[in-house]
Amino acid sequence: LIGWSLAGVATAGAGQPWIIDWFETTGDAPGTGTYRWLLLCRVVLGVFEAGHWPCALLTVRAVLPPQGLALGNGILQSGASIGAVLVPLYIEAAERAGFSWEFPFWSIGLVGLAWVPVWLIVI
Repeated sequence: LIGWSLAGVATAGAGQPWIIDWFETTGDAPGTGTYRWLLLCRVVLGVFEAGHWPCALLTVRAVLPPQGLALGNGILQSGASIGAVLVPLYIEAAERAGFSWEFPFWSIGLVGLAWVPVWLIVI
């Protein structure tokens, strides 16, 4: 979750001049600057996201009794779908409130980072 959240927060930096300059190459090569930063952030996010599902399933198995596994896995799987529905609504609300495109990336990432200590205490 930490890696996933940090990748989201880092994505918001795509428009920063120092990041564009850092990833820029000389010449007219396609895919430089902002594109390379976004690609790197999305790859890192995907790596950590891929590790989430096995860990989440193992956690459900570890914390729930056998008779609660089906419900626990159902809630886990539903959470991803609910997130896929709510995030676009959150982005639209942020846009209407006048926030920039970076806001959803870093705000959701910070919520993920804030969840880590709660998770460690609960589990």
